[in-house]
Amino acid sequence: LFEVKDWLSKVFSNYRGIEEKIEKTENIISKLEVKEGEIVQNKEIDKEEAKEPEKSILDSVESAELISDFINETKEHLETVEVKLLVLETERNDKDALDTVFRAFHTIKSLSGFLEISQIHILVKEIENLLHKVRKREIICDEGIIDMIFESVDLIKKMIAVLSINPGNKKELIEEEELSGILFKIQSAGSTGNIK
Repeated sequence: LFEVKDWLSKVFSNYRGIEEKIEKTENIISKLEVKEGEIVQNKEIDKEEAKEPEKSILDSVESAELISDFINETKEHLETVEVKLLVLETERNDKDALDTVFRAFHTIKSLSGFLEISQIHILVKEIENLLHKVRKREIICDEGIIDMIFESVDLIKKMIAVLSINPGNKKELIEEEELSGILFKIQSAGSTGNIK
């Protein structure tokens, strides 16, 4: 555009009688021409750039809603688990109570895996594996196992509380040492039937 401006100035100077060396008109026109493909490409880029922020906002809103739903549903499942664990404290062979606890943790595991809430997913997966062995009567559902599941429930509640404050933080809800401690207990119970 600056070149065109200079060219026009020289043209007007010539009209006023001031002779200046003027570039051919065809050359100036060729500089102003844009190939059709370039126009289309630029338009497509503009469209994509316009869509990206909107898509990002929508993703953020949808993610926040999913996390909120997960938190509410997990709280309900944990309440059910606590009620059924109290039943198992007095009736260790209550199949209905055991199955209900297992299904609750299975649902939380599936949801946390889908939402990539990794620490909750890892913990609940281990609890589910332990409960599977209890259901198959490979290990006995004794007081130690019930207490450990209560402890796991408290830890999940703690992680849920952190997640509710900061839904964007799905990876590190508690210290890894704290998670490792309860995982070791669960895995030990699953392999020996006793709490170490």
